[in-house]
Amino acid sequence: MRDRLFSLLIIFLVVYAFFLTFNDSEQYPQEFSRNVLSVGKPAPKQYFGFYQTERDKEFKEKKLPTPESAYLLSAFEFPNEISIVHTNRDITGATLWCRYFDENSTEISFPQKSFTFPIYLVNCPKVPGTQRVSLSVFENSTDFDFPIPLVQRDEVDYGAEKYEFSMCVSPIYGKEPKWLMISELIEHYKLQGVSHFYFYIHLIDQYSRAILEEYQKTGEITVVNLLEKYDRGVSDWQIVQYRDCQLRAKFESRWALFADLDERILMTGYPGTILNYLRDLKNAQNIGAVVFRQRWILKTETMPEKYVNDSHLLSWLPTLRWHNTSSVGPPGHTVKTIADPRKVYEAWVHYPKRYYPGQHESHDVKPEDGYVRHYRDQKMGNWGKTWINDVITFGPFSLTNYSEIYQEKLVENVRKRVENVYKNYNLKLED
Repeated sequence: MRDRLFSLLIIFLVVYAFFLTFNDSEQYPQEFSRNVLSVGKPAPKQYFGFYQTERDKEFKEKKLPTPESAYLLSAFEFPNEISIVHTNRDITGATLWCRYFDENSTEISFPQKSFTFPIYLVNCPKVPGTQRVSLSVFENSTDFDFPIPLVQRDEVDYGAEKYEFSMCVSPIYGKEPKWLMISELIEHYKLQGVSHFYFYIHLIDQYSRAILEEYQKTGEITVVNLLEKYDRGVSDWQIVQYRDCQLRAKFESRWALFADLDERILMTGYPGTILNYLRDLKNAQNIGAVVFRQRWILKTETMPEKYVNDSHLLSWLPTLRWHNTSSVGPPGHTVKTIADPRKVYEAWVHYPKRYYPGQHESHDVKPEDGYVRHYRDQKMGNWGKTWINDVITFGPFSLTNYSEIYQEKLVENVRKRVENVYKNYNLKLED
């Protein structure tokens, strides 16, 4: 009898502890300690309180939105949490429920309460055995997006990442052919030390997709497709991409460059590549972002639709075709950043908007050491009639060239890859 009472007491205590863990409070739920502890290693840092504090500050005088759904893009399992990226607009700050599933998409746990903050991100406590996840608007709802698999991201020491230097390329969209710009971007940054590229595709023509498939085949790029459900402007995908790529690169890449398809960073006065520069940084473990200022190179024509031959390619290679260059923009004006993915909590278009707690410095690169060469299309977004007026105030324009150190190698590498794809390429369209 005594043993039976003791067993019932144990069961009651376990159930009560379980109830406290999953109670319906406004506080971010705490993760099971057994999920974050491993023999011989300290428990990973928990940031749930930090997330809630940041959300509360943002919505101190705002009403929290009430979402109708959550459409998923990706999910990453880190040592301390699960991070889910969704694509819903205008629900930042809203309460959502984390759902946990096994590999067969069978739900294995009670939902856990969370919220979306910053925009497009939900952080969830871990539950043992989880292979797939989803999000729901209500705790007991059966209406949620199909569960998606977790991408595993185990913490590693600095220097042990899979890639030392990677690039997050802003979403591709628009009617202009992208095939030559894609190849030049990849080959340029490979010469600068980038070993992997994350491409995000919203809209792309079939001919240009072929060059992406070539680089994907050789393992040099990861391609993420962005499926539209909410009728946003095509340029509004950039923050979704930044949120996803910061997580995708976390613990996989030591450094991640966030830049556009038409931007080329070059070291000028500094005698080496971008990767050499990163390796030479003093106190690098405290640096959260390396910031480059811009110069705009006026792009006045639309890229060609197809590859014709080598001479045609060389006549259209952006680094050889356009040279009319602005003065350097002022500090903070449309800068581009190479970030440490593990330090950034909220990546933004030009710089990290929020860091995780800790000592994180921003390192500003002197323009005489390096800057962004931005091939700015004069017709895109009416740029040539509006924004150029600001750029003119930065100083005089001048004719500049791509670095002679890398030009010959860049041309040869682009020529080989483009010819390999398009010399005998037959574009098949549906009848």
